[in-house]
Amino acid sequence: MVREGNGVSAADPDDLADPFIRAALLPYHPEKVSTAVCRQTLQPFWHEQLSFGDVQLSQLAEYALEVSMWDSNPPFGHDFLGAVRLGLTVASCESAEPSAATATSSWRDVKSHEEKLWQEMMRTPDQWIHGVLELRDITPHSPSALPSV
Repeated sequence: MVREGNGVSAADPDDLADPFIRAALLPYHPEKVSTAVCRQTLQPFWHEQLSFGDVQLSQLAEYALEVSMWDSNPPFGHDFLGAVRLGLTVASCESAEPSAATATSSWRDVKSHEEKLWQEMMRTPDQWIHGVLELRDITPHSPSALPSV
């Protein structure tokens, strides 16, 4: 469940953003899932459940979950705002980077509270777990935070 974002970096000339969340299982799951775009806001609220339909709980140990925030800019593409990876296999995903995030690796550094959140989610798959994930931003601004599941 992706709930909301706080402290989102302004990405548009009007000092706002059109953020959305994209989630992917790395390194080799082909499906990516996304939230709707929240228009002209730095405080997006989604309250959307994202799921990977063909993945079993037992398979999750093979993946890392990448959660990234993007600013929607059709038809020009999307601007990368930040990302975080969760999972026991984060180190094995070094080569699978978001296209705009190759300038830095700091957003991949798993923090202890993120690792604990992932472990709790794996231990209690039938319960909602609330946590805050700090997305690492590749710009000089402060990082974005995404309260989620």
